[in-house]
Amino acid sequence: MQGIKALLGMGLVHRLLHVNVARMSSMPALIPAIKNGEKVKPTFSKAEMDSRVSRLRTHMQEAGLEGALFTSIHNVNYYSDFLYCAFGRPYGLVVTMDRITLLSANIDAGQPWRRISVGENLVYTDWQRDNFWRGVKQEIDVCGKVSKLGIEFDHLTMNGLAKLRQFIGGESTVDVVDIGVSCMKMRMKKSDEERALITEGARICDLGARAVVEVCDAGVGEHEVALRATEVMVREVAKSYPHAELMNTWTWFQSGINTDGAHNPVTSRRVQKGDILNLNCFPMIAGYYTAVERTLFMDHIPSDRHLELWEVNCKVHRRGIELIRPGARCCDIANELNEIYREHNLLQYRTFGYGHSFGVLCHYYGREAGLELREDIETVLEPDMVVSMEPMITIPEGMEGAGGYREHDILIVTEDGNKNITGFPFGPEHNVITKSPACSLGGESLVSPLLYLGPLSPRRHFFHFNDAHVDSMDQLLRGNFSSDWLLLNSAVGLPNRWLEVVCDMSLHGDFRMMDFGKGVLPYIPFSINWQIGSIHHLLMKYITGFPRDVMNKQSVYSPHSVIPISFSVSNLRCEPDKLHAVY
Repeated sequence: MQGIKALLGMGLVHRLLHVNVARMSSMPALIPAIKNGEKVKPTFSKAEMDSRVSRLRTHMQEAGLEGALFTSIHNVNYYSDFLYCAFGRPYGLVVTMDRITLLSANIDAGQPWRRISVGENLVYTDWQRDNFWRGVKQEIDVCGKVSKLGIEFDHLTMNGLAKLRQFIGGESTVDVVDIGVSCMKMRMKKSDEERALITEGARICDLGARAVVEVCDAGVGEHEVALRATEVMVREVAKSYPHAELMNTWTWFQSGINTDGAHNPVTSRRVQKGDILNLNCFPMIAGYYTAVERTLFMDHIPSDRHLELWEVNCKVHRRGIELIRPGARCCDIANELNEIYREHNLLQYRTFGYGHSFGVLCHYYGREAGLELREDIETVLEPDMVVSMEPMITIPEGMEGAGGYREHDILIVTEDGNKNITGFPFGPEHNVITKSPACSLGGESLVSPLLYLGPLSPRRHFFHFNDAHVDSMDQLLRGNFSSDWLLLNSAVGLPNRWLEVVCDMSLHGDFRMMDFGKGVLPYIPFSINWQIGSIHHLLMKYITGFPRDVMNKQSVYSPHSVIPISFSVSNLRCEPDKLHAVY
């Protein structure tokens, strides 16, 4: 009896499954573009995107291709301005001589249509398996019989190729050829608009690097430093490109043993005095990658050997920058730089090539492998190419001077040389991070306040007060004030609250928000009256430190110099509608 019941039960399950499959088969496999909302501002002009597609179609015609299927993040983005998030689903861009169609997953709804700046959008659903490939077939069939199709051999998997053949015809019907290498070569030379975007990315890199220096201190975890740098860069990308999606910007900050690999991830290891450090800041703008990488030391350089190794690597870096010029072969640059390392018996400690191209790439997509400064690459540099110079050596643990030494600048190849668009300085004379002794505030100790010297322009700034009683701290306040310098300080031991202040500032120097593990510290030397919104009055008076005439001589200091300031507070009281600080 039980066996009969089981068989009946299995039959019921089978019938239910059959009904469900029938129901699912009636659901749509493909949906026209989901035009939800309005189109967003594209990253590039219509002329720029049309130029890319035109060059692609010229190549297709010369190669006898009736169509091309792109499946990689970088090429889909390059030809459509849409950066997809796969999450296990396939995406594609089908290009024929008269159509461009982005194939996207229904889970993204209207976002792909809003983002693409050329062509159409076709959405595939999850109702049936392989709907993506049904969409590919539909778009390829539009142009009639296809005998030759371009695909990316370095991206489409064997399983994907089998599905493609299954839906559009076997080997005897359609010949598939690689189009990935040809497209990579087309991407290697950057347009005016691309170079402008990359230059802006390099500027944002420098802001991230400065944030690393400001936050880094003995006892601070790598992750805390990296989080602050990433936050600074994301905010600046949002400010500079308010129409862009904020994706993938990241920081690798490595200390001690973790500096041995260029791509080592962030850990919670705490920085120690005498540590070798590597900062790596990567703001991502619409899929475009930029970077700055630097060797630093915390507090002091621990040995003469560390200094010697650092200086040798900087020597290679400087010479490498000089060698970037039109007509130079990638392999010749690498071979000449090898000789400098060989002279110092360090060549065996080099871990990768001397540089690479820039553009649509990230740590998980894209790479213009034909434009890398390696011994096996014979590509000749041309104007409008953009490459890095990034020599690195790794001295193993247990050897004198152990650690990874790396510098990285971005260079645009010009008609007669190169333009270095990286501004953050490198080398021992700049990047030994020292912090002043702790300061006193209300009898309690603060951690290493610094004054950052550098150019200032009006911008939005974020002040951080530690005051539990001021209710309006989350409001956006506006005001005007001027002073020679700003010095930030905050009360200790109270809950942290954020205040955003938009100020028109007239200053001779810059200031930075500095987080030393106890919150960001706001400072003001010299007397100043400050009336902003509900904070009626903030009077701060300079006590000790550098005299006014010395502070104004900005040219004495390098672009990222820091000056220790010592001060104390005699009285501090806070009320719900005003903040008074009297020194």
